[in-house]
Amino acid sequence: MGELKLTIVDQQTLDEILREVRALRHRIDTLRVEPEPEWVTVEEYARRAGRTESTVRRWISDGRLKTKRAGKRVLVRV
Repeated sequence: MGELKLTIVDQQTLDEILREVRALRHRIDTLRVEPEPEWVTVEEYARRAGRTESTVRRWISDGRLKTKRAGKRVLVRV
């Protein structure tokens, strides 16, 4: 291990650091991680791909993307 260094902070700074740590701990404790969806809308696929919806629809027509219907919506496999 390296050289031990101590830093002295005033009570107000220490209190701010502790508040920030508690807030971060709370955010971590309440975080919910959900798996990525397997299917997304054409609009969402376009947004993720950084392309226009018309480009994604052309890719679908060309057979480059796998799709399925969900009611009136077309979903694209991610």
